[in-house]
Amino acid sequence: MKRIFALVLIGMMMLAALAAAEPAQAPTFEDFAGLEWMFTSGAGAWYTTLEIGADGTFTGSFHDSEMGDAGDDFPYGSVYGCLFHGRMTMGEQVNAYTWSVHVDELELDEDQVPEAIEEGIRYVTSEPYGIKAGIDMQLYLPGTPVSELPEDFLFWAHLIGEEAEALPYYGLYDVEGDAGFVGVMAQEDNQVG
Repeated sequence: MKRIFALVLIGMMMLAALAAAEPAQAPTFEDFAGLEWMFTSGAGAWYTTLEIGADGTFTGSFHDSEMGDAGDDFPYGSVYGCLFHGRMTMGEQVNAYTWSVHVDELELDEDQVPEAIEEGIRYVTSEPYGIKAGIDMQLYLPGTPVSELPEDFLFWAHLIGEEAEALPYYGLYDVEGDAGFVGVMAQEDNQVG
């Protein structure tokens, strides 16, 4: 009887191990419906936003106010920014909470004026900060243990010094460029940072 019980127990443990070893269902871009992705320090006058469509296409905007970057014709400073669009593809699973995402294309929208001065402020069209074509990013799923996230991402996710044990929203992180976006429902974006 003990032998049968031991065999049944071993069998159950093997099934549990196999179930745990199976990869999680891959996230899709459809999962991001209604999310706004924000990259900002929370303290500066700059931000980059993304909206990702169900097919992996995205649109975004970048804004950086540099009031100290002034001149005779623009005494109130400079504003750098752009509107952009592109496409990304979902990659491979990295671990139980992380997937790779590749930014296939990124282009500035057409008809943006390279530079203009209006009411004492210089406006300059520039490249977006935090995302560019050809990079691989890490997609962190909600529920990712904070202990498994890079400290630099925790800074961008505004979780340094917080009591959170798990990521409360999606994260998208460019490891090489040290840029971290958080994906929250559009009406919740004022709660991050």
